Amino acid sequence: MSNPLNELKKKNKKKETGFQIFQSQKPGLRDITEFTKNLSVLINSRITLLKALETIHRQSGKPIMKKLTAELISDLKKGKSFSVALSQHNSFFDPVYIKLIEIGEESSGLGNVLHSQAEYMEKMYHLRQKLILSLMYPGFLILSSIIAVLFFILFILPSIAEIFTDFGAEIPLSVKLIIGFGKYLPIAIVGLVITIAVVYSVYRKNKLNWINIAFFRKIFYTVPFMAKTIQKIFISRYFRSAGLLIKNGMTISQALNISLSVTSDQNCVQTMQESLRSIDKGQSIFHSFKKSNLFPETVTELISAGETSGNLDEVFVYISEFYEKELDIFFETLSSLIEPIIIVCVGMFIAFIIISLYLPLFDMVNIVSY
Repeated sequence: MSNPLNELKKKNKKKETGFQIFQSQKPGLRDITEFTKNLSVLINSRITLLKALETIHRQSGKPIMKKLTAELISDLKKGKSFSVALSQHNSFFDPVYIKLIEIGEESSGLGNVLHSQAEYMEKMYHLRQKLILSLMYPGFLILSSIIAVLFFILFILPSIAEIFTDFGAEIPLSVKLIIGFGKYLPIAIVGLVITIAVVYSVYRKNKLNWINIAFFRKIFYTVPFMAKTIQKIFISRYFRSAGLLIKNGMTISQALNISLSVTSDQNCVQTMQESLRSIDKGQSIFHSFKKSNLFPETVTELISAGETSGNLDEVFVYISEFYEKELDIFFETLSSLIEPIIIVCVGMFIAFIIISLYLPLFDMVNIVSY
């Protein structure tokens, strides 16, 4: 049988085009979710891991996924375990994912672990999609408003200004300023497009995370609702990962430490590391988390109940699901609030222009009458 990795290398000897700067350098969340789900179904159908990967490789339509599965197949044929093979692609798979696979291999329950992980990733994917969809209509509205305003500035206002000039009326200062701004607008738009293209390509290639950059992090935490939203996303993802790890046999301390990899927000990570050090010294999870001030009282009380009853994994999953629902409601509310705000802002801008033009019309009428 031919090696899929060698076949892929032969196919990929084509010259790269300029458009490839915008292509993803790593599989997206959807790709990894589908990969995990398909692998789970195949493994639970009693197909060997190697054959399952070969099946996914043949059926995959994305070059990046073909390359990934080819490399995983090659590593397995060399005698490496699946978790070790995945760890060589840690930019694609986070430590929680890899650790769960390792646990599944050791306990001979790889299919069940993959199924749990696929469900978790699907929930994360749908949560992200809800955010994107909730912002899609406001985004379209913003774009439409910008185009309408630009058309008004570039084409309508100069014509109106000529009418004022022809009749000897003075052009309002506000109109002069906007027309002056309009002259440099095309250059500004081109510059903005180029900047966005460069930033996007750097982001895709180097996997930058804007929350980790101090300047952008300050902006995120300055916006009133953003800090709370980031906190809720962290709580949801953190406890879901920890619950999955504990459920599959990992110790609580290990699960809590490894689950930190699900977030890149350094504020949350640093606070949690201090709490985890207290837990390692023998302090209860409830008291350590309560002192951190990172979690609401409801969360710490639930953790206290989970510690007492010995079912922390179920409590962690419950907390995660609770915050997922809260985030769903928040995204829907945000979408419904953004729309009227945009309409009001655009309306105020247009009203400002109309008033600026309307008042000098009295002078023009007097000139015409004279």
